[in-house]
Amino acid sequence: MERLAYILRRVELADEGIDRLRGSEGEAANLYFSVFGLLIRSPDVELRWTGRSRRPPLDPVNALLSLAYSLLAKDCLLAALAVGFDPYVGFYHQPRFGRPALALDLMEEFRPLVAESAVLTCINNRMVSESDFVQAGRAVNLTPPGRKRFFQAYEQRMNALPVVEAGELQIVDADDALPADIDQLAVEGMPTEQQFVIAAHEMLQLRLGHGEPELQ
Repeated sequence: MERLAYILRRVELADEGIDRLRGSEGEAANLYFSVFGLLIRSPDVELRWTGRSRRPPLDPVNALLSLAYSLLAKDCLLAALAVGFDPYVGFYHQPRFGRPALALDLMEEFRPLVAESAVLTCINNRMVSESDFVQAGRAVNLTPPGRKRFFQAYEQRMNALPVVEAGELQIVDADDALPADIDQLAVEGMPTEQQFVIAAHEMLQLRLGHGEPELQ
């Protein structure tokens, strides 16, 4: 926690360029995922956390995370398209052929609130079990029945997304929250690097667990 708090202060106070900002985000993410397993309460040994792996995901929890991030990226891409933005031209994520950089920028603040929350709900409520996963080479994938149940958990989370506005907790449909973010971007224009530093600070607060309000 002390190291994460230090990273937050460094991002907030220092005039970091985009490359150093990415380094800070990566460092915080590594620390965050090093204790992610503490949030998993399933007794299923196959659903234990062994660390982040992707491309391919090597265990069931990482398979769920990768699927959740893919769904969230798709929703952010559609939100960008809905207001006429090119989702492949971003700021924090630099443009690269075939990568929806702006959609990836937009999804950062929703990773813990939607994607990771849906994964933990699915595991801790025993909506999936070891039998819902199959090995395909080195990769681990969900079976069709398991995928269907995870889609339900994801949609439920998207439909009850907590948003803080003017100091008050509101529960809104994420289908409204995502276009609201992109509409604000359309009105105000692309943010400056300083504004992105502030946004990164808020994102890291969410990673720490300080930015998600409790539901009553």
